[in-house]
Amino acid sequence: MVRTSFCVSLDGPTTFYDGTNVLTGRNLTDDVITVELLLIFGGEDFSENPTLSDDNVSSNDKAFSASFPYLASPW
Repeated sequence: MVRTSFCVSLDGPTTFYDGTNVLTGRNLTDDVITVELLLIFGGEDFSENPTLSDDNVSSNDKAFSASFPYLASPW
């Protein structure tokens, strides 16, 4: 039996990608598709393939709720 322990930092950055930190967690507001495209096509600063590095969707069509489950209703 293998036991693994994990340390969780409660005060570290939580971001899908912020230019420095990659995959340290994810916030609902993180633009996951643009980050994936950036990591695949864009290099570190969108300069490699700028037309392939962004889905050009800047926000959700509805705001997130302030209480759990935080996601907006579908309609």
